[in-house]
Amino acid sequence: MKNRVVITGIGIVTPIGNGIQEFWKALLEGRSGVSNITLFDTSNSAVKIGGEVKNLDFASYIPPVRSRKMSRTSKLAVVAAKMAIDNAALELTEELKAKTDIYMGVACPDLRTIEETIERRMKRGEQAINPLGAAAAVTAAPAGNISIELGISGEVITLSTGCSSSTNAIGHALRRIRSGESNIILAGGADVGIQMDLVASYANARALSIRNDHPQEASRPFEANRDGQVLSEAAGVLVLEDYEHARKRNACIYAEISGYFTNADCFSMISVAEDHKAASQCLEKAIVDARIDKGHVDYYCAHGSSAKLTDVRETRMLKEAFREQAYNIPVSSIKSMIGHPFGASGVLQAATCALSIKTGAIPPTINYRDRDPNCDLDYVPNEARNRKIDCALTYALGVGGNNSALVVKKL
Repeated sequence: MKNRVVITGIGIVTPIGNGIQEFWKALLEGRSGVSNITLFDTSNSAVKIGGEVKNLDFASYIPPVRSRKMSRTSKLAVVAAKMAIDNAALELTEELKAKTDIYMGVACPDLRTIEETIERRMKRGEQAINPLGAAAAVTAAPAGNISIELGISGEVITLSTGCSSSTNAIGHALRRIRSGESNIILAGGADVGIQMDLVASYANARALSIRNDHPQEASRPFEANRDGQVLSEAAGVLVLEDYEHARKRNACIYAEISGYFTNADCFSMISVAEDHKAASQCLEKAIVDARIDKGHVDYYCAHGSSAKLTDVRETRMLKEAFREQAYNIPVSSIKSMIGHPFGASGVLQAATCALSIKTGAIPPTINYRDRDPNCDLDYVPNEARNRKIDCALTYALGVGGNNSALVVKKL
């Protein structure tokens, strides 16, 4: 008998709000967090908009002497982790710290630190290179810094599969707790997609929206006039616990993570495969893993990146997996409001599923005006919807065609 895995804490740092209350209120109100980029000079950039985290006082969470040694991604991750621990009312005793694990999904290294390191070497030689630069820049840094800040000495793992990174981190944490190897895991992800070179790369690939004059209307998943993604930054951490462990400490339980699956399109590192067979199978096998019937899925929290091809592909894969039932499942994309924070996407979608189950509300897909004939499902346009949710499904598409899906259900 596999152990059951529940969510007992949620920590969230996003462009639309920090902490559960701000995040959920903004989602249900349909507020966009996309604005003009301030993290770097966009004077010579074709794309000048993104989703930046605002009004976050890092000093309230991280001592400045340590904060100065962290990348922005690590700082976002540490704040989200501390929020999650507080939200779970989890007392990290010395004994528990040794038994707690950390599984984080991070797609992007800190390119700014890497760039500064190269510039210093070119101008002043190797002796001028910051000895802490490499440790700050790597994708393993957010998990490592959470471990150091919280004193957690269990398994500390980083998964990097692109935009599906945190979905896979949660999925692998699910498997570990199910097996009985762990009782508590902090699982999630963090990414800063608003880095000059990243934005330029995606802009040159014509993958980004250029609605610079109307930033809040730029991200419009599944809508006919979408012109690309909007990059952003965010972090999210879930406290996952073995159900019996959570019950014994009288923890508040948001929902149960009951199913997970991941596979690959094996098509391209850059392009998105039009063939949706593997993605459809990913959804179906996650549902099988959850031991539920397809008819039990009440809500689908979409990858929905606002990319032309990807949104059509996601629609087709849903219809392949659910057949006629696909038209009866509410589908929404929170990326219409938060933008696309790469590897942090999946954990925010999983949190959205849990909060939808807990509150009986589905956030909308905003900026939905004109129907795309190739995207013909119920995308919960523009306004939140009240509905009893017992089971939700979420999906993420990562680099190289990595498909990953999670099933979240009411306990």
